[in-house]
Amino acid sequence: MNPYLDIVRHDFEVLRLLHRAGGAVDTTDWRSTLIFYIACHYVNSLAHSRGVAFADHTDRRRWLNSTRETLWICKPYRMLEERSRAARYDGRTFSTAEMREHCDWMCLVRDLVVACLVSAGLPGPVSVDPYSCI
Repeated sequence: MNPYLDIVRHDFEVLRLLHRAGGAVDTTDWRSTLIFYIACHYVNSLAHSRGVAFADHTDRRRWLNSTRETLWICKPYRMLEERSRAARYDGRTFSTAEMREHCDWMCLVRDLVVACLVSAGLPGPVSVDPYSCI
């Protein structure tokens, strides 16, 4: 069992709730943050399947940058992290086009992780669709 895939499911459900809430309040800041954390937990799930644990975001980035098959997702992962940080600490909100970028980047991370888990014969990879929440 991979506990991080349960967190992916949970965070995606929260993302869907925020999207459905809609209304007069712009929630793109928190939706962007959730999209980043979904990507983060996908990375955690891959690392967990290999016996790797992270103390913090720096450890996670270092692992992504030093693991051959994850090198090509380092930039999209970093972009998600930077925009999430801007949303959380600077109150940044995002346009629909920017939210699509977030989804594109998260899907790159998701697709790599799911492919790696499947190729390792691990059961139950979760594939969520963030585009349904922009």
